[in-house]
Amino acid sequence: MYGDPHVLSYCSQFFSFLSYNKCPVEAYRPFMLFGMQITLLPVNHPPVPTFGLRIETKEAVIGYTADSRSDISHETRTCLEGVDLLLIDGMVPPDMHLNKHMNYEEACCLAEDLGVRSFRCVHLSHLMPWELPCLGMDMDTWNW
Repeated sequence: MYGDPHVLSYCSQFFSFLSYNKCPVEAYRPFMLFGMQITLLPVNHPPVPTFGLRIETKEAVIGYTADSRSDISHETRTCLEGVDLLLIDGMVPPDMHLNKHMNYEEACCLAEDLGVRSFRCVHLSHLMPWELPCLGMDMDTWNW
């Protein structure tokens, strides 16, 4: 298991019945795995330390931010700017607000601020309505 030392320790408490090798990785220090360069990116999901990812291959750069609020650090934002595909936490409809997650509107706005080429909301709850706009539409025309 690759992860931040604090996360590895935290997970060990809950998954003590599993046998696995721990590979501690520091945030913002890229490492290679299966031909991909992976960087752990701290995100904001109180009260536990949580990390997103930047995954780079020869073909594309992917960002991942599930379990996060939109108020991420400048350094993490910089690492996610302009990625080819961003998988982003958009758990609830725009009219709801959670302490640990982004709502759909916050996720879409963060993706736009980061200037990503494309994004998909992940970590969606059952509360998300089917009629939310398709990606690729001009966000200014959306009726929140």
